[in-house]
Amino acid sequence: MKLRLGGIAFALFLSLSALAATDSPPDDILSEFPGLKQYLFREPDTNLRFAMGLAPLMIMNNKAGFSANLFELHWMSPTYDWMIFGASYGTTFSGDPLSKINAFTFRTIPKYRFSTVFSAGLLLGYELVSFPEVKARLYKGTLFSPDEAFSTRGMIYGGALSENFKLGSGFQLKLSQMIYRQNYDPTGTSNGWRYFYADDQLNVDKTLIAPGMVFLLEISVLY
Repeated sequence: MKLRLGGIAFALFLSLSALAATDSPPDDILSEFPGLKQYLFREPDTNLRFAMGLAPLMIMNNKAGFSANLFELHWMSPTYDWMIFGASYGTTFSGDPLSKINAFTFRTIPKYRFSTVFSAGLLLGYELVSFPEVKARLYKGTLFSPDEAFSTRGMIYGGALSENFKLGSGFQLKLSQMIYRQNYDPTGTSNGWRYFYADDQLNVDKTLIAPGMVFLLEISVLY
């Protein structure tokens, strides 16, 4: 009996040794039996994407500049291409004090995907604008604030078109064309304070610092 059990154990050992010696890597097995790929576990892909980018071309109220995306959060699905939240900083190139503009912009852009590449939708957001070389002070009645760089804020609204391209595993390149309308008020604040400018011509005619249209050509990398 002991001899028989020993023979069985020895035969089992030889079988396992032969199997181990001829064992194929998983890739070789899948190449021989491609039907097994459907049973492999794959971690489900999340629709959330983070991104950073740059707008090398920005036209703000007929003034050229550029913008950098500080943070973006996207929801990407077969149907929707939605920038849930984006924060960017932009500035214009100009030696004219009335044309030098800085802006922080916070926006959301829900878009519908017409194909795997193209998507289009609305742009909504909020903008903080400053003219660093334009001095102004706030006043209400007989109360005046000190002179400082003119800054204001307001809602923005417009539209966007995007093209999406894959950049290898887990990365996407997004090209976006955006246009929106600024809505800040150069005459005063919502709580009754008015602006008094150091440059007298702005107290008469504010069209030189009035809100306008903004166009952006933006490049972002999603990961």
